[in-house]
Amino acid sequence: MNNTILPGVYPRMRTHRPKFRQAAAGVLVAVLVVLWAPGTRADDAFTKTTVETKMHDGITLAADLYLPDAGEKFPVILIRTAYGKAQMKIFAEFFASHGYASVVQDIRGKWSSEGEIVPFVHEQKDGVSTLDWIAQQPWCNGSIGMWGSSYLAYCALVAAEAQHPALKTVFVNSGWLNGNKINNPGGALHWMLMLPWMIHEATLQNRSLQDFDLDELFTFTPLKDVMKSIGINDPLWENPDTMEAMDFDASRINIPVFHMTAWNDFAYVGTLNVYEQVSAAATTPQRLLVGPWAHDQLWSTFTEVGDEDYGPAAAMGLERVNDLALEWFDRWLKSAGGEDGADAGATPEAPVKIFVMGQNRWREYNEWPPKNVLYNEWYLASAGRANTLAGDGTLEENPRDNGAPFDTFVFFPMDPVPTTGGANFHFFPDNLGPKDQREVEKRDDVLVYTSE
Repeated sequence: MNNTILPGVYPRMRTHRPKFRQAAAGVLVAVLVVLWAPGTRADDAFTKTTVETKMHDGITLAADLYLPDAGEKFPVILIRTAYGKAQMKIFAEFFASHGYASVVQDIRGKWSSEGEIVPFVHEQKDGVSTLDWIAQQPWCNGSIGMWGSSYLAYCALVAAEAQHPALKTVFVNSGWLNGNKINNPGGALHWMLMLPWMIHEATLQNRSLQDFDLDELFTFTPLKDVMKSIGINDPLWENPDTMEAMDFDASRINIPVFHMTAWNDFAYVGTLNVYEQVSAAATTPQRLLVGPWAHDQLWSTFTEVGDEDYGPAAAMGLERVNDLALEWFDRWLKSAGGEDGADAGATPEAPVKIFVMGQNRWREYNEWPPKNVLYNEWYLASAGRANTLAGDGTLEENPRDNGAPFDTFVFFPMDPVPTTGGANFHFFPDNLGPKDQREVEKRDDVLVYTSE
């Protein structure tokens, strides 16, 4: 097993859901892992200062500015973060050491910035105000790129959707615009994502929370009051339709975008949705890279997810990700072709690079989904007793005649079928990716259909 992994990326929690107080340190490390990551540095020196920026409504946001010592005007990389600008230092220094002015800003209501935090709601207007400010600074040459991962990627994409003239390109990992595709996959609330993330956000803001047991919160009723039960009054939780009401249109993005995600990342559906919409409408080049990892795992060279090791070809790592970002920004912010929006030169790789799990190798395509992909239709069938792994449920390539019996099961809300693996939340590292489902499939409230 290749175990070159950044300290804390995957703290080993117990298989069952841990008490939040016991797991809090590991959770925080998982989000702030970049503190300890090794970086690639050039020889160029830079100077760091703290600056303040007024938003459209007068709220002041704080940012760290990293300026290369050599030169007067630079292309700029903007990073807007919910997790503390100090945690993005390694990325800001990396870009500054390669000739970029780097701006790392705490979003509204977080860390050193003023205002009240309502997740996601203010990011487009605040991003546009920040781009306005950067474009007017004497050290900005007029070309700005944005970098981001997860929440930071969301900040970059909503700014791109606003079509600010100074924003020339973005490089994003695990990005999305429609939060419901992540929060409600298939229409059901992603309970193991939303609850711990909202609690984690409250702890980062030093809110005074009542003591609680996470297992008990997972079974709390009524669901809409669970946050209030521990002292959190959050408008996003109380009105989850807020994100849907923002109604961002990915097809409005018409700048080059490098999209990264992974099959075992809970955000992958949102990322692919953005890529497909942008690539269908944009006149600018788009790149898509999909690995086998879980959320945030690509920063390490760790290749295991769940019960599967995807092998040495799956390894990514911080240095490689930084190099990909630098190549992308150099192409669109430093080359003559990139500055005027034209293609800055041919790239040796196809626009889409996908890791094929099972084969454990990379494949390249000219578009996604691939043009000549073949879809197989499978039909559920049984003699009326598909319950459990020992039942008679089958998957078949041809539909049976009408009149087949129904399969039924009884759902008990206080003993729901547990989530076992999948594109799950990375706060629960032992419950990610491919996992043996046989224990789950022994339950009578599970219908199992299996092909030959």
